[in-house]
Amino acid sequence: MGYLPPGKDRLELLEGLLHFFRVPGVDQWASYYSKTATSFRKSPSFTDDLPHIATWLRVGEKIAEQVETHPYNKEKFSANLKKIRDLTNKSPKEFEPEMKKLCAEAGVALVFVPEFQKTHVSGATRWLSSDKAMIVMSLRHKTNDHFWFTFFHEAAHILKHGRKEIFIDSKELDKSDKEEEANRFSRNMLIPEKEYNRFVKAAHFYEKDILEFAKKNTIHPAIVVGRLQREDHIDHGWHNGFKEKFELKGI
Repeated sequence: MGYLPPGKDRLELLEGLLHFFRVPGVDQWASYYSKTATSFRKSPSFTDDLPHIATWLRVGEKIAEQVETHPYNKEKFSANLKKIRDLTNKSPKEFEPEMKKLCAEAGVALVFVPEFQKTHVSGATRWLSSDKAMIVMSLRHKTNDHFWFTFFHEAAHILKHGRKEIFIDSKELDKSDKEEEANRFSRNMLIPEKEYNRFVKAAHFYEKDILEFAKKNTIHPAIVVGRLQREDHIDHGWHNGFKEKFELKGI
């Protein structure tokens, strides 16, 4: 990705790595990231994967540092999230620049970094300064239902949780109160709870029912399908034709 010097000279590579991580030495790297790891929301196997995840996150930070944002404004971010929700029916070419713009207006840098080996990470959130937050996403699953759920999950961490924590969301989700709160926020932001419960109670999940419900709630039908699958209301093989696979320009 161009962050390290070319060639195989070990000393040059070491100096390049230390510069990349902004630490003076190897011991300092180990000390800093062993402490930082306690803020990473990850599985018990995280320790073995620390260098991979730390590198992925650092790439996201370096990109986010170059993103110009307004000072963070909670009310503005909350309002802009509603505008971003309205983009779920758009193509990536349309929604990517618009959602980045809406995030930046509220003090949040949204960046995309591809998944690294041994990371299995969908997204992460951290504060870069007192008035600038970062959301980094990997588009790991490459389907729009996962993408939108992950985005609003990460957004919840910024709106609702501490600025000293780093949230890493991977395939091995924990069951902490904050993660459950972020999950609820994402679910209900995408599909209003009362509307969803009424739809599930009717127990009609044919294609036309999903299309009608999605249209009524101005949401992409893939998001409805994804939630029904995750909550075991329908088989995970049902209605996947609604899901769209894409790769964002920023990845």
